[in-house]
Amino acid sequence: MRPTAGTNRDAMRPHNLGAILRYVHRDGALSRAALTSRMGLTRAAIGELLAELEALGVVTIVPGSGPRAKAGRPSPRVIPGTHQIQTLAAEIGADHIRTLAVGLGGRIVSRAARSTPRSHPPTAVADALVELCESVTADVNDDVAVLGLGLGVAGVVALDGHIEMASSLGWVDLDFAELVQRR
Repeated sequence: MRPTAGTNRDAMRPHNLGAILRYVHRDGALSRAALTSRMGLTRAAIGELLAELEALGVVTIVPGSGPRAKAGRPSPRVIPGTHQIQTLAAEIGADHIRTLAVGLGGRIVSRAARSTPRSHPPTAVADALVELCESVTADVNDDVAVLGLGLGVAGVVALDGHIEMASSLGWVDLDFAELVQRR
């Protein structure tokens, strides 16, 4: 007998909250009606999810305005909040390291850069990256959630993030993420 995977409302809630955040991050301000249509949920379900996200401060809901395709009131607009959730992005090149703090909706909140340490020793590069990440998050309030770090390195990188080869840095077979996490 094949096992079945059931789900319930509590299990779907995090998925649906994440889906709304992905839409708002990628597309910017959207109408509540557009979210309802895209997600295939009821207006009431979308309203509950949006109320939760608004209470967390990650979106703002404003009255709709402008021309409408259908009769009735204009649908409220959902606008990304840029200061409650941030992610870090970093790029390591042969001659530079750049970091950004990015808010929901893609707004750059802070940035920092420096030269890559000479001869590119992985531990020194990891230390420099951590310093830059601390620099771009120095002014972040305690109520802001920093969700993670996305790292770009020119080279061959495995799906698990292991750097197979980054010839411009002279790196081969390196678990750089582990080096950064240990700092």
